[in-house]
Amino acid sequence: MKIPILLLLALYCTATSLAFAGGPQATNDNHGPAGIAVDEPLVSARSKLIKQGWKPTRIHTSDNYEYSGVERELAARNFLELDTCSFDSSRCILFYSKKGACLRVDTIGQQLKDMTVTRWTDECPDASPEPNKDDASQAKKGADLFSPPPPSEIYMRSEQMKKNRILTMDNITERKH
Repeated sequence: MKIPILLLLALYCTATSLAFAGGPQATNDNHGPAGIAVDEPLVSARSKLIKQGWKPTRIHTSDNYEYSGVERELAARNFLELDTCSFDSSRCILFYSKKGACLRVDTIGQQLKDMTVTRWTDECPDASPEPNKDDASQAKKGADLFSPPPPSEIYMRSEQMKKNRILTMDNITERKH
């Protein structure tokens, strides 16, 4: 009798701690961090995130990325957390960070005033590593493996193949007689 009661008590404590683990930042299906919601205007959601301590993660600071379409409007209004927007449906991806945690916010809309949140997830932007000298030399070695041989070598190989074929044909003819 004591074991089931202890088991129920343990389950209750676990469920309670999971429910309140994030405090006011806990997420559920309807609301995300800082209380943002699906279909909420991006401007409003961004304001809530910043007020709750989420910082926009600057994405294209040194990669010479050229903004186009709705990306230009967002960049002009200092939405530097913008990663990219699709051309066909105006879906955009923005990133935020807070105390080592990352947040990806996806939106849809053709203009900033029409953009709404479609989803969010705990995801960090892809960080491409800086190439070093060793990587460059390895890449060159790899390229050498797949580069075609010079024409003179191709000619020499074809001549050798012809000789081998002639020898082989001679051997076959000799065996038949």
